[in-house]
Amino acid sequence: MSVEVIDNLTEVAEAPTARTKEGGGQYRYEMMVDGGKRRVYGDTPEELLGYFIPGYQLLTDEVERTTERLLYAVTVQVALQALVLSGMEVDQGLTPSLEERAVLEAPRDVPPQVTLWESEIPLVLVSTYYQPDGELPRPTGLLGEPGYDEPYNLIWLDPSGDMPFLVSLHQAGWLNLAENNKFTE
Repeated sequence: MSVEVIDNLTEVAEAPTARTKEGGGQYRYEMMVDGGKRRVYGDTPEELLGYFIPGYQLLTDEVERTTERLLYAVTVQVALQALVLSGMEVDQGLTPSLEERAVLEAPRDVPPQVTLWESEIPLVLVSTYYQPDGELPRPTGLLGEPGYDEPYNLIWLDPSGDMPFLVSLHQAGWLNLAENNKFTE
C-alpha cells in the first residue's frame, strides 16, 4: 500500500505527467482535492479515503470502515450544503423560502425528511439513511432536461462502500477522481 500526496502547482505551463511509484509503475487512481490544491495518488480506494479519514486503510473491521465513511459523509454533507446554498444565493441570486431554508440549514444529526424537494437549490443527502438501504422514504426531486434520470436538485453521497463513496464525492464536486486506463497490476 502506498499513497502519494503532492501540491498541485497551477503556475506550471505544461500538463503534469503521470506520477510513478518509487519502485516504478504508475498509480491506479489520481484524486484532486482541496479545491484543486492537491493531487492524491493511490492504487486502492482505501488508500484514497485514507487522505480524508486518517488510518482508514488500516481498519480491518467492515463495521468500523462503514462507520468512518458515514461520519465523513455527514461532514461533507454539512460543508457541501453550506457551499451550495451560499453559491446559489450569491452567484445565481436564488433565495430559498423559509421552509426550504429550515431544511437546508438544519443540523444533520437527523437526516432531512422531505418527500419532494422542489427548490432550485440542491439538497445534499446521505443515501444510506434512505430507502432502499435506510428506513426513511427516498425523496424525489426535480428532473432537469428530458432524458435525465436523476433529479438535478438532489446531491447524493453514498458511503455504502469505498468506491461508491469516492464516485459519489466526485459526482458531488467534492473531489475529482480519475482512474489510469493503462494501469496493470
